[in-house]
Amino acid sequence: MRHFLYVDNELVNSIIAQQGKGLVSSFTTEKERGVGKTKKRTGVFKTTVGAEADVIKLARAEASIDIGATIEGMSSNTEVTKRIFAKTLHDAAYDLAYKAIKAVKITEIDESISIGKYVELKRNYDFIDFEYLEQLFTPNGIVELIKKSDDKTIRKNAGSYINNNLNREQRRANSKEISNRVNEITNQRLNQYDDIHEVLLAIGKAIPYGRMLVTNDGFLIPLEERHFRINPASFGFMYGGEIVCVGMITNVIAASSENDVVNVFSSLQTTLYNSIMQLIPTCNNKFYVISPMAIYYEDK
Repeated sequence: MRHFLYVDNELVNSIIAQQGKGLVSSFTTEKERGVGKTKKRTGVFKTTVGAEADVIKLARAEASIDIGATIEGMSSNTEVTKRIFAKTLHDAAYDLAYKAIKAVKITEIDESISIGKYVELKRNYDFIDFEYLEQLFTPNGIVELIKKSDDKTIRKNAGSYINNNLNREQRRANSKEISNRVNEITNQRLNQYDDIHEVLLAIGKAIPYGRMLVTNDGFLIPLEERHFRINPASFGFMYGGEIVCVGMITNVIAASSENDVVNVFSSLQTTLYNSIMQLIPTCNNKFYVISPMAIYYEDK
């Protein structure tokens, strides 16, 4: 059983079409209106002959349906009924596409990972939402609260250290130097947040995706809002634990030096990649970018 969080139906359709089994373009129902009455709904599925058995699934477990069949006893809410069938049909289409791609299940980084291959990952992911992260740095946001807390903690710890290691005369003689040193340590700590904010703004403007998943072993999965099955704004808070991602490796991002640059465009790309690695370090200093076909929980 799968609980889909994200499905790229365009990619699913492309894979199915290449297999010669048509396109899952729609599942429509006859639109009838009436108060307090149950209406008939007629399913219409656009595909080539022969794909029906693999693609069609039911919204109701006790029923079965073939092309052109009439569904009795469904809800009179036509729009809800249409959405149920569209979702069910796309889930079934995913099964067909999944069989076709033969994704390699990746448990650890090895030589089987290369650009152009479909892979399947089951991982704990970090969800990055640039719009959400930007809100953390606004006045009265969480970062400002963290800064105040850090400042208070550093000064408290510094005071304890001074009281335990310096006598009254030493504290009096070196008060200005001690104060300057505490301020320096505090500013260094707080400036780290400003540096992160600066990098975050730059990356957010340079990357055409507002949200992505990352893993500490080096996988980066950009996400497009239109393919989410759930409210994307709630992803980072509501969903955790091991989640499956199926998709194609489409790029490899690695930190590099300016000595590797051959032209101005490469220089810009190098700066971007290094900024990403600075903000999101990985255990191997490299990211494998995955174009996701689907992201879901799986209960086997």
